[in-house]
Formats: sequence, structure tokens, C-alpha cells
Amino acid sequence: MADLIIITSTKPLEDLWFDESEDFEQLSRRITTRIEVKEDKIYIDNYDPKSKTIKYVTSIANPIKELIKTNKKSEQVSSFTHDWFKDNFG
Repeated sequence: MADLIIITSTKPLEDLWFDESEDFEQLSRRITTRIEVKEDKIYIDNYDPKSKTIKYVTSIANPIKELIKTNKKSEQVSSFTHDWFKDNFG
């Protein structure tokens, strides 16, 4: 089983859930950490099994916005993004 699976979408996770046989809580238990990337900030939430809710953890400035302003090539931005997420989220 994988330790990390990254799902990317322009829609929130709630909009992707379409299985009527299981409730959304089941999906939330499987995807415990959510990272939502906005233009200015990156928001991090975790699923709390005790309260069965998604709780805000923190937000950080999105470093990509400033990097793109420097006119770096897309490969450089991609490499930076990969390294930054690895350093910050393991």
C-alpha cells in the first residue's frame, strides 16, 4: 500500500465524491490530509477521527506566485515545486 497518494483536481474533494453506497466520511478517513493551493496561500487541513470532521491546521504563503513572476522556465518552476512539497510535506 502506498504511503502517499496525490490527487489533483480543480474541484473540491466533496464534489468528486459520487459513491452513494458509502458516505463521505469513509473517503475523509482515507484521505486524512488535504492541501488546497490557492494563488496566494496554501491551506492544510486534516481529518479528525474523534470529531469526524475536517479541521484547519495551517496556511502558508504560496511561493510559486513569486517564482513565476521571475520568468523562470516551466521546468524550473516544476522542479522547485516538487522539491518544496517534498521538503515541507515529506
